[in-house]
Amino acid sequence: MTQILSETYLIESKLFFLPNHFDKPFIAHKLYGELFDKYKIDSAMYVRSLNYYITNSQLSDSLFEAATNLLIMKESAIQSP
Repeated sequence: MTQILSETYLIESKLFFLPNHFDKPFIAHKLYGELFDKYKIDSAMYVRSLNYYITNSQLSDSLFEAATNLLIMKESAIQSP
């Protein structure tokens, strides 16, 4: 779930920074579809999993921290020579 959440962060970031004239719902559907295909899940499984973690604050805290750390590690790997 850590990988999925870290990729969700990236998707939401892309959508946030898109100019307003882009069709954000269409792009969101495409990006999330690619995410679901990559991890062989569907939107219902995704939502159930998020709800599971969100209802337990300790689990959600550790999941969000792990996802953030994963993104930091990826960023560091890109920036290192």
